[in-house]
Amino acid sequence: MAGLGSINFGGLASGLDTNQIIDDLVKVDSQPLARLQSKQTELTKKSDTYTSMKNSLVELQNKASESRDGAGSRNVTSTAELKPVKQFTISKEDQ
Repeated sequence: MAGLGSINFGGLASGLDTNQIIDDLVKVDSQPLARLQSKQTELTKKSDTYTSMKNSLVELQNKASESRDGAGSRNVTSTAELKPVKQFTISKEDQ
C-alpha cells in the first residue's frame, strides 16, 4: 500500500513525545551553523561598507587631483588603504 500515508504513534508505549524530542535535537544541532551564517552575513555587510568607503575615498582623491591640476592650487596627496577582510565559507561538515 504505497499510496497510503503512514501512521505514526511516536512515544505511544513509553508516554514520551519522541517526535518533539527529535525536533528539539535537530534544532540544537543546527544552532552552530545558524550562528556561523549570521556571523558571515555580518562580516559581508562590514566588508561591503569598507569597499564603499574605499571607493568614495578614491573618488574624492581623483576629484581633488582634478581640482588641483585645473586650478593650480597647492599639491595635495591623499591615499586610501583598507586591509582585506578575511573570507570563509560555511558547510554542514564544519559543525
